[in-house]
Amino acid sequence: MDFGRRFVNYVDRGDPSPYDYTGASFTLDNQWHDLDISSIVPKGAKLVFFFVTVRATDAAKYFYLRKKGNVNTYNVGKLSTQVANVSFNYTMTVTPDANAVIQYKAATATWLSLNVTIRGWLI
Repeated sequence: MDFGRRFVNYVDRGDPSPYDYTGASFTLDNQWHDLDISSIVPKGAKLVFFFVTVRATDAAKYFYLRKKGNVNTYNVGKLSTQVANVSFNYTMTVTPDANAVIQYKAATATWLSLNVTIRGWLI
Protein backbone atom coordinates (compact mmCIF):
# COMPACT_ATOMS: atom_id res chain seq x y z
CA MET A 1 0.00 0.00 0.00
CA ASP A 2 1.37 3.45 -0.90
CA PHE A 3 0.84 6.05 1.80
CA GLY A 4 2.73 8.73 -0.08
CA ARG A 5 5.97 8.17 1.83
CA ARG A 6 9.16 8.99 0.06
CA PHE A 7 12.44 7.59 1.18
CA VAL A 8 15.78 9.31 0.76
CA ASN A 9 19.27 7.93 0.98
CA TYR A 10 22.33 9.67 2.34
CA VAL A 11 25.40 9.57 0.11
CA ASP A 12 28.56 9.99 2.18
CA ARG A 13 31.24 11.63 0.10
CA GLY A 14 33.92 9.80 2.01
CA ASP A 15 37.24 11.54 2.56
CA PRO A 16 37.56 14.30 -0.05
CA SER A 17 40.78 16.24 -0.37
CA PRO A 18 41.49 19.10 -0.91
CA TYR A 19 38.67 21.61 -0.28
CA ASP A 20 36.10 21.77 -3.07
CA TYR A 21 36.03 25.57 -3.05
CA THR A 22 38.36 28.19 -1.58
CA GLY A 23 38.25 31.97 -1.37
CA ALA A 24 39.52 32.21 -4.95
CA SER A 25 36.41 30.29 -6.08
CA PHE A 26 34.05 33.02 -4.90
CA THR A 27 33.21 36.57 -5.91
CA LEU A 28 33.51 38.53 -2.67
CA ASP A 29 31.27 41.51 -3.36
CA ASN A 30 28.23 41.25 -1.05
CA GLN A 31 26.01 40.06 -3.92
CA TRP A 32 24.26 36.74 -4.63
CA HIS A 33 26.02 34.45 -7.12
CA ASP A 34 25.26 31.01 -8.51
CA LEU A 35 27.45 28.09 -7.50
CA ASP A 36 27.16 25.07 -9.75
CA ILE A 37 27.93 21.99 -7.65
CA SER A 38 26.87 19.47 -10.32
CA SER A 39 30.44 18.26 -10.85
CA ILE A 40 30.20 16.75 -7.34
CA VAL A 41 26.50 16.46 -6.46
CA PRO A 42 24.16 14.68 -8.89
CA LYS A 43 21.24 16.55 -10.38
CA GLY A 44 18.09 15.78 -8.43
CA ALA A 45 19.79 15.67 -5.02
CA LYS A 46 17.38 16.78 -2.29
CA LEU A 47 19.74 18.26 0.30
CA VAL A 48 23.49 18.92 0.40
CA PHE A 49 25.69 19.00 3.52
CA PHE A 50 28.57 21.48 3.54
CA PHE A 51 31.54 21.94 5.86
CA VAL A 52 32.74 25.55 5.84
CA THR A 53 35.81 27.08 7.48
CA VAL A 54 36.23 30.84 7.63
CA ARG A 55 38.78 33.31 8.96
CA ALA A 56 38.96 37.01 8.18
CA THR A 57 40.95 40.00 9.35
CA ASP A 58 37.77 41.50 10.83
CA ALA A 59 34.91 40.27 12.99
CA ALA A 60 31.33 40.05 11.70
CA LYS A 61 32.21 39.12 8.12
CA TYR A 62 29.63 36.74 6.72
CA PHE A 63 29.12 33.98 4.18
CA TYR A 64 25.64 32.80 3.13
CA LEU A 65 24.39 29.74 1.25
CA ARG A 66 20.82 29.35 0.00
CA LYS A 67 18.61 27.55 -2.46
CA LYS A 68 18.75 29.25 -5.83
CA GLY A 69 15.76 31.50 -6.29
CA ASN A 70 14.96 32.03 -2.61
CA VAL A 71 14.57 35.73 -1.88
CA ASN A 72 13.74 35.89 1.83
CA THR A 73 16.38 35.64 4.55
CA TYR A 74 14.42 33.25 6.78
CA ASN A 75 15.74 30.10 5.10
CA VAL A 76 19.37 30.97 4.45
CA GLY A 77 22.45 29.36 5.96
CA LYS A 78 24.53 32.15 7.47
CA LEU A 79 27.88 32.10 9.16
CA SER A 80 30.08 34.91 10.33
CA THR A 81 33.46 35.52 11.83
CA GLN A 82 33.11 36.07 15.56
CA VAL A 83 36.46 37.77 16.12
CA ALA A 84 39.30 38.82 13.85
CA ASN A 85 41.96 36.32 12.78
CA VAL A 86 40.31 33.26 14.35
CA SER A 87 39.03 30.29 12.35
CA PHE A 88 35.43 29.14 12.70
CA ASN A 89 33.93 25.91 11.37
CA TYR A 90 30.32 25.38 10.39
CA THR A 91 28.13 22.65 8.95
CA MET A 92 25.43 23.97 6.64
CA THR A 93 22.67 22.30 4.64
CA VAL A 94 21.16 23.65 1.43
CA THR A 95 18.55 22.37 -1.00
CA PRO A 96 19.94 22.62 -4.53
CA ASP A 97 17.77 23.32 -7.55
CA ALA A 98 17.04 20.56 -10.10
CA ASN A 99 20.37 21.27 -11.85
CA ALA A 100 22.46 21.12 -8.64
CA VAL A 101 22.95 24.88 -8.44
CA ILE A 102 22.83 26.87 -5.20
CA GLN A 103 23.66 30.50 -4.42
CA TYR A 104 26.22 32.13 -2.15
CA LYS A 105 26.87 35.62 -0.87
CA ALA A 106 30.17 36.66 0.71
CA ALA A 107 31.04 39.87 2.47
CA THR A 108 33.64 42.11 0.95
CA ALA A 109 36.50 41.32 3.29
CA THR A 110 40.05 40.17 3.58
CA TRP A 111 39.38 36.46 3.93
CA LEU A 112 42.38 34.61 5.33
CA SER A 113 40.49 31.40 4.69
CA LEU A 114 37.13 30.66 3.13
CA ASN A 115 37.00 26.93 2.47
CA VAL A 116 34.00 24.82 1.50
CA THR A 117 33.77 21.05 1.31
CA ILE A 118 30.72 19.05 0.28
CA ARG A 119 30.32 16.30 2.88
CA GLY A 120 27.46 14.42 1.26
CA TRP A 121 23.88 14.69 0.05
CA LEU A 122 20.44 13.16 0.18
CA ILE A 123 18.95 11.59 -2.92
